[in-house]
Amino acid sequence: MGAIGGAVALFVIRDAFAIFYGMQIGYYLLINSAIVLFIAILATIIKKLSTP
Repeated sequence: MGAIGGAVALFVIRDAFAIFYGMQIGYYLLINSAIVLFIAILATIIKKLSTP
């Protein structure tokens, strides 16, 4: 995630420091996807428990 974000930021901003911004964006995307995965697992467990 960080490498992809860094490459995109470097391509868009065209600055050497853009790699660090891309790493931060990749880190936030990774945290966001982990939270979404956790919510999906939790919803699946609740759905399986609620059905008879």
